[in-house]
Formats: sequence, C-alpha cells, structure tokens
Amino acid sequence: MAVELYKRKNDEVLVWKAEDIAKLKHSYRIVGKLIGSHHKFPRQNQLMTRPMLLSPFETTLLLEKGFASLHEEDMSSETISSEQLAERQKVYTENFSRSLQEQRKLALESKKSDIMSRSEKIVSGIIRKRGKDPKTCSDEEKKSVLDEILLQAELNPLQEQNMLVEQPVETSWKQDLKEADWSFPQTDTQRIKYLAFKDLWQQDFHLSSGAKFGGDFLVYPGDPGLYHAQYIAICLQPSDLLCETDMVQAARLASNVHKTALFCSVDLATENVTYSKLDYCGQQ
Repeated sequence: MAVELYKRKNDEVLVWKAEDIAKLKHSYRIVGKLIGSHHKFPRQNQLMTRPMLLSPFETTLLLEKGFASLHEEDMSSETISSEQLAERQKVYTENFSRSLQEQRKLALESKKSDIMSRSEKIVSGIIRKRGKDPKTCSDEEKKSVLDEILLQAELNPLQEQNMLVEQPVETSWKQDLKEADWSFPQTDTQRIKYLAFKDLWQQDFHLSSGAKFGGDFLVYPGDPGLYHAQYIAICLQPSDLLCETDMVQAARLASNVHKTALFCSVDLATENVTYSKLDYCGQQ
C-alpha cells in the first residue's frame, strides 16, 4: 500500500501516519524531518514528533518509484454544502459516541477490578457503617453487600466531562482531498541535485540536507540515528569550473567535521553521475 503524502499550500509535503513514517525510514531509507511539537514536552525543540516534513527530493523520488501518493485539500469551493456539513456532524457524533462507550467499558472493568482486589476491606467497612460486626455476618450477607457495590458501579458510568480527550491523527474528511500535482524538479540546478540524490539513494545510502555543512546533502552509510554522515555531497555540472581554493575550502570544512567532500558531477543529457572524493590532509 502506497504511503500517503499531503501537500500544503506552500508546496511543503507532510506525512502524518506513524506507520507511514516507519515505512519510509525502514523500507525506503527516507530520512525526512519531524517538525511536530510533543504534547508531553512543550516549549522545547530537541524531541520532535509527527508530522514528518519531506524535502522536494524525497517527495519526487517516492512518487517516481511509486512508493507514495500525493494529496491536497480540495479548495475548489471555499464553503461546504449543508449536506457535507451534516455528514461531518454525523461522523463526529459517531466517533464521539464510540469513544465514550469504549471508555465507559474500560472504566467499569477497571473499577470492578479495583473493588474485587479490595473487596474484603470495602465490604467490612460498609457493614460497620450499618452498625454490624463483620465477623458475625454470614457469607451470604457479605456477598449481597458486594453485589450492591458492583451494581452501583454499573449504575454510575463514566460521564462525558470526565472522558479522556481523544486526539485524532487522521482526517475523517477524505472525500475533501484530491490528487495533487507535483512538478519538482523544474530548473537545471534542481535536476542536477535530484539526479545526484537519486543515484546516491540507489547505492543504498541515506541522505539528508547538507546546508549546515556547506553542501547539498549529507550522505550516511546507514540510519542517521545510528551512523554519522560519511560524505558532504556537492552537486555540479561537468562544465562548472571549480578553482583550487574552492576545492580546498570544501575539503577542509568536511575534514573539520570528520567527513569527506564528495563532488557529484551530473550530466543532464545522459543523467550520468560521476563522483570525486577529496580529503584534506593539512600542511605537511
């Protein structure tokens, strides 16, 4: 089943489902970037959660390989009809009712389990309140008291105001989504970078943005959560002139962060990619 991607108005592409994110990472070696705020750890930017933001290169690769489908909100009409509004209200009511019944069932099971685990103490306390000695009461009388307690628990179900808040992670309005257009890459520069990205991906590398290190991509030999990047990929055309100073600068920067500069020369006519590694050894 294809992974579901969602395109926003600014052409950002998001992945919302946890199973889709796991599939991208483990089956397709797509790194992406988690950008959601974790509800248990607010006001921080270290531990992020869903959704996952995909780069244009990752999106194009997934669509080209048939691994994903791209959707966007249908904005053909700025307002919804009364029939659509009624259908949404129906879906909301059904989901709310289902959640309430499920939570009531679980709450009752938990309450009964708690009562049974402390039944002797609870029954004795009620008998004392009635002015009797628990030691002189028969087993039948104690069982009758316990049945009353369990019945009372059933007659007082969980109230709506005490429900746990159920936060949906998937939209219920799929009929309002349509297949989205995707035209990346458009320019020669974008094509060069995408062809290099795809070629490295086909060699079983993991890739992420290399902007922080002065390159186009960071190239990992495995999962970025387990490995450091091995290369800083810099994409070029065969006709590009690269002076010695630029080459030394790129190699030195890569060396300072324990990586190797990888120059990717892309021929747009044949779509062939040629690689050159450059290490900086310093002054001898």
